[in-house]
Amino acid sequence: MRVARENSIDLAIKILSDGGTLVYPTETSYGLGCDATNSQAVAKIFSLKNRPMGKGMTILVKDIKEAEKYIKINAEAKEIIKKYWPGALNVAAPLLPASPIVKDCAIGGFQSVRVSSHPWVQALLEKYPNPLVSTSANLSGRPDIYDLKLLEIKPDLIIDDGILPTRKPSTLIKIGDNGIKVLRQGEIKV
Repeated sequence: MRVARENSIDLAIKILSDGGTLVYPTETSYGLGCDATNSQAVAKIFSLKNRPMGKGMTILVKDIKEAEKYIKINAEAKEIIKKYWPGALNVAAPLLPASPIVKDCAIGGFQSVRVSSHPWVQALLEKYPNPLVSTSANLSGRPDIYDLKLLEIKPDLIIDDGILPTRKPSTLIKIGDNGIKVLRQGEIKV
């Protein structure tokens, strides 16, 4: 396990490309992630968190154009996305059949996607070609991590951004045939 601050983007890209895992800062709390197209790396995330399979995980992408490569976004959802992305809004929408996202990240054919507003995540996704798994960096069922001193998991790399401000989790909405449903009310009010 390595900890980085300086030159961390290039190091993170190497770790992700090699199928590794990392803890990194987001606009809500510290996240745990890997390359969302690498099935072995995704399995490591489930194991590190003691997260039950079938629970799914959000993926981070650099913009709405990239999100549309992986999920089906209707016009109503696109208006909401334009208003709140980048930011703490996860959008669960039908996963496209040709999507390279590891299917264990989705739940019932729906994949949660977000464009992060955190500068480090944005810089990473500008350079890294694949989406990033994003789940909270806590053991499953434990509180979110804002201070790395409380981190209980052991990823391949930790990006240390100091103590993060305590915030609500991201809001999660689901886009379906029956409109938009709020599944988790968080930082953003939809």
